[in-house]
This record gives sequence, C-alpha cells and structure tokens, in this order.
Amino acid sequence: PASYSDPAMLKLKKLRTARLVITWDWYKHPYDRYVASTWLKAVKKAHMRPMISFTRRWDRKGKRKIPSVEAYKTSVKKFRKKYKRVRDFSPWNEPNAPEQPFYRKPAAAAKLYNAMRSVCRKCTITAGDVYDNKNMVSWVRKYQRKIHGRPKAWALHNYKDATRKRG
Repeated sequence: PASYSDPAMLKLKKLRTARLVITWDWYKHPYDRYVASTWLKAVKKAHMRPMISFTRRWDRKGKRKIPSVEAYKTSVKKFRKKYKRVRDFSPWNEPNAPEQPFYRKPAAAAKLYNAMRSVCRKCTITAGDVYDNKNMVSWVRKYQRKIHGRPKAWALHNYKDATRKRG
C-alpha cells in the first residue's frame, strides 16, 4: 500500500489501474482481509482503479486445492459485497504456472471464469491471466473452448519478452 503514496509512483500519471493478487478464500483469514482493506484504501487515495486477481493459498495444502465452483462464487460475492467499487477482476493469477492447481487443468480454470461472470455481470473480468511458459498456447486454446461468451479482456504475462529484451 505504501507504494501508492510514494511521490515517484504518483508521478506516473498514466498508470490508472492497480492490481492485487489475493488468496481466493481471503475472507476466512484476518491477515488477507487486512491486506485487501489497506491496499484498497491506498489505491483509492491514489485515484487508481483497483483490479483483484485471486490465487491459491501458499501453504502446503493450497498447492493442489481447486475450490469448488460454489465456494469460489461465495468468495467473489463476499468481495463484491464488501468492496462495491471494485469492478475489475481476474479469476485466477497465472493458472497455467506449475505451482498452480490449474497447471494441467485449463477446463477447471475456465469454470472459475464462468462462475465469476455469473455473479458479476457488470464487472470487467480478464480471461486467461496466463504466464508465458511453454504450455501457454496449448493451455489457452483448451481454456478458451470452455469459457462462456467473449471476454472483454485477456491477460498474457510476457515476462520472457520483457526481461530478455525481445519484441
């Protein structure tokens, strides 16, 4: 949150959106609730638009745990109820990364995209949000066949191009 009050950050006038990656079951954990509230206050003060991306719990049990569609919908609904001004979401951060439970399960990740769309029709929901590893293209193709409708936005993380000075 402190970065959003840093004078150097505030000079970057073209930055309009700030993104927070938070555990999908954020509401069950006091620290996650604190992080969300503190971060959202700082982003609001910086006059930026918040975007929330969900992820797994980073304990041992969280590595392979895929939330049920109903549990996930509950989480999204709770977030929307508590933070009404947040309207930009990513269902899952880098679901095709090896450390994520969706690494080999793009159809399961698509279910969460569809679930989020069903509970937040007016939200901008970013599809994909994928990591540029060797499975990106095949993973996205399988995922895309399972999502409902046409996404308004896709997120493709280009770490390799950005860090290796490729165009």
